[in-house]
Amino acid sequence: MTTIDPARDPAVSRAPVRRSPMAGLAARMGANWIAETAHWAADYGDVSGEIAAATAACVLADWGPTDKLAVK
Repeated sequence: MTTIDPARDPAVSRAPVRRSPMAGLAARMGANWIAETAHWAADYGDVSGEIAAATAACVLADWGPTDKLAVK
């Protein structure tokens, strides 16, 4: 068995994982991340259900790594 040293493996990303302030809540709700190094929810597995919920109720949304807030 070969042991891989992450410090010497170029395939291993050394970039820190960027996380949304809501990443913990999103993880508990089953989020699919936009990337392994950017933990912002891309979706929760049912995009049409998410759209229906967002148009029928008040929702808390994390705009993402753009660091901007949009209020509509």
